[in-house]
Amino acid sequence: MASDRRLGPRKQITLEVLVSDRKRGAKSCQTRDISLDGAFIETQDVTLKKKAKIDLILKIPSNRGATDYPVQAKVTSVEKHGVTVIFGNLEEQTYKALVDLLYPEE
Repeated sequence: MASDRRLGPRKQITLEVLVSDRKRGAKSCQTRDISLDGAFIETQDVTLKKKAKIDLILKIPSNRGATDYPVQAKVTSVEKHGVTVIFGNLEEQTYKALVDLLYPEE
């Protein structure tokens, strides 16, 4: 499955994420795992199609509380309980927040 190749390892981290596409308003979902290049999102009652372009708001926690980060993404696979997405180009702030989340300083 070439479409499911990942640039970086995914970590099992649950984040709140708002998912929206052109046909629906934003729906609250959560990640099952996430990496610097994509995530698996548990969508439950949200139906998305493979190759759909979607907008996400990742709610990434920090020591100052959760911050909303907008991300454009593309659905690469669809499963019964969720979708795998690959992120588009990330803004610098979003990329840094993901690095801090995935690779915290010890």
